[in-house]
Amino acid sequence: MTGQGEIGGRLPVSAADVQDIEHSYPNERFVVSAFTTFTDKVDLMVRANYYGPHYDQNGTIDGSSPSAKIGPELFVDLELGYNFNDNLRFLVGASNVFDTFVDKIRPTDTCGSQGQACANRWSQGMPYARRAAANYEGGSWYVRAGYSW
Repeated sequence: MTGQGEIGGRLPVSAADVQDIEHSYPNERFVVSAFTTFTDKVDLMVRANYYGPHYDQNGTIDGSSPSAKIGPELFVDLELGYNFNDNLRFLVGASNVFDTFVDKIRPTDTCGSQGQACANRWSQGMPYARRAAANYEGGSWYVRAGYSW
């Protein structure tokens, strides 16, 4: 962040929030996609999404220790397309086809820049990091149709 001005005597974004925004995302993030056609009617797209290790919240404000570490993850998406004719296209696909999940936080992990335990989030049914860069909802399937004229 290059700076911010006070509004009504206060900074609009706290130092802890700036720290989290600048440091809670992976240093490595890659997307590799491949698209191929089998015939003039059938095609396939495969995409791999990689997220490197990172923290739920950086948690280093005021000397507290880093919070829950989220390990690296690889998610694979697939999409199979079929062209009925020049105008009508049908697709079936899957996001996160292997139903991979990011690491769960532990109730004893630190959640937040103030060093709070994650037990409160667990008790509310939230076992995943709030700032996980990747989706923590598992895999999903979809069907889509398109018509162009």
